[in-house]
Amino acid sequence: MPFGKQACLGTIPMRTMTKKSCFYAFILMFISCLAAHGRSTPSGPEWSPCGNVIFRIGRPDGRTSEFRHWIKWEDHVATKDKPVHRFVVGKHRDREWLTMHASTRDLKNAGHSFITEIEFESDCDYDRPLYFIIGSAFYHATEPSLIHIDINDCKAEPVRAPSGGIEPVHFRFNANTDQGFFRPTVIEIPKGAVVKGKNVLRTTLADGSWIFFDYLVLCDKPAPPKQLPPKDLKTAFRGGPMKDTNEILFVVRKPGSDEHWYANFGYYAADHNHFPFPIGTGSKMQILNVDTGAVRTIFEDGEGMMRDPQIDYDGKKVIFSYMPAGKRHYNLYEINIDGGGLRQITRGDWDDIEPTYTASGDIVFCSSRAKRLGPVKKQP
Repeated sequence: MPFGKQACLGTIPMRTMTKKSCFYAFILMFISCLAAHGRSTPSGPEWSPCGNVIFRIGRPDGRTSEFRHWIKWEDHVATKDKPVHRFVVGKHRDREWLTMHASTRDLKNAGHSFITEIEFESDCDYDRPLYFIIGSAFYHATEPSLIHIDINDCKAEPVRAPSGGIEPVHFRFNANTDQGFFRPTVIEIPKGAVVKGKNVLRTTLADGSWIFFDYLVLCDKPAPPKQLPPKDLKTAFRGGPMKDTNEILFVVRKPGSDEHWYANFGYYAADHNHFPFPIGTGSKMQILNVDTGAVRTIFEDGEGMMRDPQIDYDGKKVIFSYMPAGKRHYNLYEINIDGGGLRQITRGDWDDIEPTYTASGDIVFCSSRAKRLGPVKKQP
């Protein structure tokens, strides 16, 4: 079992700071809230053609960008009759659904299919047919998969995914940014399959290739939802509590492959030289102008690693965690908002991360100075 380094909290007393309202204060926290999509529950007139909606996931706009869970499918080729992903309606957010679903002709997987599950609640038994509609944002033009659906082991008649309409030049698709297609696949669910209480819907693709999801909805009418225009994030931002903010500070860095919190800075107990995050891949600190879209870089290290920037209450300085090129640990650094005056605040063979200024002038942060190992999934 892998272990991760534990972290503790620390504080550093700093100079007394002016309690002016900060132009940038806690901007990254706001971005996280803005980017997080709502729970997968029915809402909005776009779903009215579907009739009574039992559950929905995603937004019908021809895009995949709200889905953020990406599976390394080749790692699951040996998985037999077990789901590779499970989504619980009402508990998980849209972003936790899959970007795409691989099929039997993908990834040199020797004809292996993959099962996904959606758990949902129903407030009644349905003694009439229902309809599971899969909105495709992108799909293989010449090898559409056969979609197999069962709910509570009650199998629906398989339906072939959309095909055609894609020129070979369009086989590249960026799930984060590209506008895809708006092609629904309607699958009739037998009457009696959905019961009052807990239900499990299983999806398997076979005899074809991948699908990139736009939305999924279980409803009592076979009509797909209305297509919505792409979200205008700038308008949403301007309508929020930080509507007068003009600039956003952020850090660009390569993410690691391990989703555990400690994997952003720690190592595995079996080998202290095995790091689950990409050391030496470089990073940069930038500022985005919300109105113009212009981005300027205030600090860059082609091999060093930066993270966790926070702006002080005067809006003049930034504290962040920084591992310079050639170093092994994150320490705290401070820099002026214009990119000048870089100075190191903490030192040592440990990792100081996630700092923030307090209104009283101190800095609160997390640290691995405890020098302990902790079992995965056993932390309090």
